[in-house]
Amino acid sequence: MPSVNEELIESAFLAEIRRFGATNEVVAEIKRVIREEVLPDIAETLNRLPFDQLTAQDIRLLDLRNAITDAMGWDRVTSKLEQATIDAARSELDDSYREFRNALPFEWEPTLIAPAQLVNIVMDRPFNNKIMREWFSELQATSQENIYEAFRIGMIEGKSIPQMTKDLLLREYGAFTTGGISRVFDNAEAVARTATTYSSVQTRLAFADQNSDVIKGVQYVATLDDRTTFICMSLHGDVYSLDDVGPIPPQHYNCRSTLAYVTKSWEEMGITGAREVEFFQRYRVTDATRMDGKIATPPDFDVWLKDQPVGTQNTLLGPVRAQMYRDGKIESVKDLVDADGATKLLDQFGVNRAGNPLKDAG
Repeated sequence: MPSVNEELIESAFLAEIRRFGATNEVVAEIKRVIREEVLPDIAETLNRLPFDQLTAQDIRLLDLRNAITDAMGWDRVTSKLEQATIDAARSELDDSYREFRNALPFEWEPTLIAPAQLVNIVMDRPFNNKIMREWFSELQATSQENIYEAFRIGMIEGKSIPQMTKDLLLREYGAFTTGGISRVFDNAEAVARTATTYSSVQTRLAFADQNSDVIKGVQYVATLDDRTTFICMSLHGDVYSLDDVGPIPPQHYNCRSTLAYVTKSWEEMGITGAREVEFFQRYRVTDATRMDGKIATPPDFDVWLKDQPVGTQNTLLGPVRAQMYRDGKIESVKDLVDADGATKLLDQFGVNRAGNPLKDAG
């Protein structure tokens, strides 16, 4: 029978899969709002402008920019992002509660987090020096600029506003399909996924702090597939005590990693000797070894990666690094990043972009 900590790692994987599915629905809804509500409002407003042609130096470009800003109605997107962030926290709290109720070999009622406190944790705590609402505001400003720039390019190329607004809604013009408008969708998706990961991980940390009588730490758990980043590979399996938490997800945009809980042993919880007998009798514990407090080992990323076909290894690491990995010149995925978590460049491995050894400077 697996230990409690082994079960909690598996539960963390399953929670991440559920979160990813829920986030897919959020992303689809946000893109729908942009496509069916935000962009049509912009098109309608621009069609009412008293001009349809501009040049690169035309002072009316400012009118075009202001019209886009005023018509954008981005609060509809922001409100969904905020709600998704809070919903992710609530879902993670429910998952954590169930994980422990199912895994622990005794009856225990976790201390939950009050709803107001939960909102404060995910919305008002800084993430990369900005609180979540500042990230959403920055997304709004970037989206406005991307849309304006796409229209500005089109006008300079001689397109009229009616042509542009039609192309905007049909997504037929290059500046919309591969330029500014595509970036609006891509950036909104990246922020949504990153926000829900941040919300979920912060909830897990808060839950651990609230229940430190049983939980003694957390463990970094990355997703094992061909889209995992070098930094998450290198952190996979790392364990932190609650009073010294190290690098946690999200480490980058679209990060899918999570944290697994690490529980104390019977001894660390103070259940020993006569008290242990009384405790076991009271709660009818049948397998004391399941609560040994030992750190569980998640599926090893190197073991997983070495079993993958060459194509998957090349996709994940890049052809040059993958070949060096197969040749044993890169011994572990942890060697792909430096002490600060930055990706090591190929020249730091002594090769160029073609994989050939660098010539000595002399």
